[in-house]
Amino acid sequence: MKKLFIIALAVLFATGAAYAVEYDYTGMLNTRGTYLDNPSGIQDKSVDYSWYDMEFDSTLNINPTDKTLIRLRFEIHDQNFGPSPNPGSDPAGGDDNIYFNRAWGKYTFDNGMSTSFGLMSGGAFGTAFGDNGDSYWRVRVDGAAGFGNWGVILEKGEEVGTEATADWEAEKDDTDAYAVYLVTKFGDITLNFLAKYAQVGILADSPNNPGGFENEGADLDLIAGVVAAMGSHGSIGWEAEFMFKDYTFDGDDLEEGGVVVAPVPDEDYTIYGLYGNLWYTMDAAKIGGYGAYGSWDDDAGAGFDFGADFYFGEGVGESQVVGTANNGTFSAVTLLGLYVDYSVSDALSLYGNFSYWMSNEDEMADGTDSPWKDADGYELTGRGAYKLADNVTYSAGAAYGEMTPDKGSSPDGYVRAFHKIQIDF
Repeated sequence: MKKLFIIALAVLFATGAAYAVEYDYTGMLNTRGTYLDNPSGIQDKSVDYSWYDMEFDSTLNINPTDKTLIRLRFEIHDQNFGPSPNPGSDPAGGDDNIYFNRAWGKYTFDNGMSTSFGLMSGGAFGTAFGDNGDSYWRVRVDGAAGFGNWGVILEKGEEVGTEATADWEAEKDDTDAYAVYLVTKFGDITLNFLAKYAQVGILADSPNNPGGFENEGADLDLIAGVVAAMGSHGSIGWEAEFMFKDYTFDGDDLEEGGVVVAPVPDEDYTIYGLYGNLWYTMDAAKIGGYGAYGSWDDDAGAGFDFGADFYFGEGVGESQVVGTANNGTFSAVTLLGLYVDYSVSDALSLYGNFSYWMSNEDEMADGTDSPWKDADGYELTGRGAYKLADNVTYSAGAAYGEMTPDKGSSPDGYVRAFHKIQIDF
């Protein structure tokens, strides 16, 4: 696979030279060492360990003409040092460790509108709050007008319609999402609006399927909305976002011979999140404070997830997670924090962050207390980066935090420390 890929790239560039195709190739390679003490953050007796990992990411933009674009983004050997993935194997992990996480095309019409199609970035809009930026199969149309930039998006989450059988209407279990967005400006303020509707098919092994039953037509409908704003006024900058998600699960009772053997209840609940960040810039320093809130619904036992892309520290999100419904960082908490970013010189920069959080969770859907009820915690982060050259950076940092899952426990604090060297091209 690796040899074939390299040969294909060589042929691609050679062909491009003959036909005046334009290329833009960027990326990075890094190696990182990490030390971690108390992996979950809530252990009474912590354990510690350390490891090295490496990552190679690159993006190839191909412009066959001034109106067409092909973008390929891929990773090679994004893994820990050692004999993984199989003990006793080549430490490089074999010959097929090439992963394409973006592959899409774009065509721009004469009137300035464009259409994009393929595996592209999604799950991120407005600020980083609530975002889980990842790869999504999409077809989209984008345009610009006097009132701002707009777009319409079709997103395919799961396609099982090709697996239909005589007694299973697989089309009902497809997952499709539809979204529209608008980005507009009023003076120094930028406003972002997004509305999304999704039909999530329920498969037997889906976490969205109460009881794990396969029920025809038992679908989850999602209506979501985002309003984000950001701006600057002299030395003061700010950003804010509001996001809500309304879920409706229409459950079909499981029947055998016309008799209901397992009733599946309907679910209908709404969760939402709020975020704000205000900072002041003076010379080489940036000082700011932020707050975020995620709601919790007792009847559904579900909370608003802050997203894997959102956090100002180095512990939560990298190693620790907070909340029942988290997707990489926090869910259903009130989070407050302060940070400072200081450029000592053109080469050296320093950063510090302190955050405090408390859980908003109460009861689970079955009426029992949430394991995060009354939980709180804090984290202190410090890191620095030094440019060894224009495209070579060495960075190091550490985070210390404590979590109290409930008022009767006192787990050890957690520590995460790292250092990393990276080459950009």
